[in-house]
Amino acid sequence: MRDGAFTPATNIIVQDTTTLGWSTHQYLYWSYQSNHTKWLNNIANGNTTSDSVDENGFEVFGGTDVLLSGNTAINNGDGFYLFSNGVGGATDGLTIVDNYSSLNTTGVRIACAGGYNCSNVKVENNVIEGSTDYGVVVTNDTITALSNIA
Repeated sequence: MRDGAFTPATNIIVQDTTTLGWSTHQYLYWSYQSNHTKWLNNIANGNTTSDSVDENGFEVFGGTDVLLSGNTAINNGDGFYLFSNGVGGATDGLTIVDNYSSLNTTGVRIACAGGYNCSNVKVENNVIEGSTDYGVVVTNDTITALSNIA
């Protein structure tokens, strides 16, 4: 969600959509450094059962004030993924609430690297079942700050 001039998208709502994936590297819903973005009641079906496929249902790659609520992620690598690093930048204010994750390698992954912070992140009231690696995993490198993670 950025234009050709690399201006972050602002005040975006993606609601009531279904995206069907294929067993390959892809992002079914992807937000890149977006601000004030809401993903509501969407379905991401990756159509894969392989743990080795790098496919994400919903990925937030840096940004501010992002809400994922009422979404369903099925048969993906990561169902819901927050990634902050030198390319995507820091993330401040991500809420992952009231979502459903089924048969994903990982239900919710929060990964912060390269000195970029993940702040004010809330993961709450999600149903996660059938994950082959992790239900919820939080990782960071040694110089990245994680703060206000609930």
